[in-house]
Amino acid sequence: MSGDAITESFWKNPTLTNIAAEHALIGGILFDNAYFDRVHPWLKPEHFSQDFTKAIFEIITDRIPLGQFTDAVIIYEIFKQRGLLTEESDARRIAGFLDQAALGPEMVEYGRILVDLAIKRGLTGVADEIRKEVNGESASVELIEQFVGKLSDLMPSSQTGDWVDARIAVVDMVTRAMQGQTAAQMKYGIPALDNRTGGLFNGDLVVIAGRPSMGKTALANWIGMKAAESTPDAVVGVFNLEMSHEQSAMRLASLQYHLQTHEELPYTLFRKGEINTETARKVAAAMEQTAPLYWRSVPGGTYTQVRSLARELKRKRGRLDLLIIDYLQLMRAPGKRSQNRVEQITETTQEMKAMALELDVPVILLSQLSRQVEQRDNKRPFLSDLRDSGSIEQDADTIHFCFREHYYLSREQAPKDNKNGALDEHDAALIDSEPKFEILTPKLRMGAIGDDTVFWNAAHGVFFPTRAEAIGLSLNQGEFGV
Repeated sequence: MSGDAITESFWKNPTLTNIAAEHALIGGILFDNAYFDRVHPWLKPEHFSQDFTKAIFEIITDRIPLGQFTDAVIIYEIFKQRGLLTEESDARRIAGFLDQAALGPEMVEYGRILVDLAIKRGLTGVADEIRKEVNGESASVELIEQFVGKLSDLMPSSQTGDWVDARIAVVDMVTRAMQGQTAAQMKYGIPALDNRTGGLFNGDLVVIAGRPSMGKTALANWIGMKAAESTPDAVVGVFNLEMSHEQSAMRLASLQYHLQTHEELPYTLFRKGEINTETARKVAAAMEQTAPLYWRSVPGGTYTQVRSLARELKRKRGRLDLLIIDYLQLMRAPGKRSQNRVEQITETTQEMKAMALELDVPVILLSQLSRQVEQRDNKRPFLSDLRDSGSIEQDADTIHFCFREHYYLSREQAPKDNKNGALDEHDAALIDSEPKFEILTPKLRMGAIGDDTVFWNAAHGVFFPTRAEAIGLSLNQGEFGV
């Protein structure tokens, strides 16, 4: 029976169709073990509906990747040794698979049918659970979040998670390094951070933390924009749990306008509706030079929603290169109101790290710092200042703190007179610190911790490697690739 015929007959007799596909696929592999490579490793034993065929495919999966020849006679002997033969007809049944063997390109189609049918069986199970739960006490929103996660788990993953020979992995890594290829898939777009970390690595959870107004959102936006520009057709997703699309658009428009024209465009002009035709034309021209970012507002969202939407973005765009989430403390754990805040944050950071590994993508997670920073004379943050949970430090691969001395100096009361040059010293410190943006890295799983100073234009969220560029004394922006 061809793949098309099996598919067309599914609704007439799904059980018979399922059995036919299983028998045809196993028969083909037993006839020629090379056919196994066509369905390995995405087809798993759990995709088979019958215990008998599932047990045979488990043996096939254990033997053939090791180069061990496997045919109907060997399957029969293994069954016999393990006491799996329940009746005399089992021997004829194993031999009969060869008569039903698929011996062509339909092998892949049969495998896909088995995966599809396994998913439908899973959907039936979830539907049965939903029917039982809807009459319970749980709120409807909580039920939706709970079952969205279960439905997402049924989605076939592009990441097979198969076993890897460590020796081969090391040789591949060394070969790529010899060829000048970096392990990082994406870059920060800030030379100091790229030099320190090597870039953004798939599966890593990177936390950018700071007190309000420290510039962590601006830094994350810059990294997202530069990452999108660094790789052709890159897909960078940004979850906004605090800002609307309109607020994010104001920031991006101001940033790109300044990069392209070197002119000022404050956010307030958009809010007041004071944009003239010429400025609008320049903004449009600037955006034509901008690599795409994909925004999603999820106010009050849960980590299951974020995870589900991230999967959706990867599925729709065909790839996913970087995720940015702004920010951790606004994300909720689904349906667990009895948990205290520390428990919720702990669970959320664990889920975000798991998502980074599952989607094989770097995840940048913004986080607030506790108010105890403000109560110290030394306002520079420490790891202990991470708000609500020590699990942030545990789960993150990299932690960056944003620190601006100018923020605190500008809020200090200036000396009342210039005795001993106190007022001059205060004013000089204000001027000196204004463009400075310190990025402290107290945790780096695969590198040396330390502090880096870059410079920025706070009005537009643009970052530069030198003070001269930040304050407009030089327009040489080549180091950032702008």
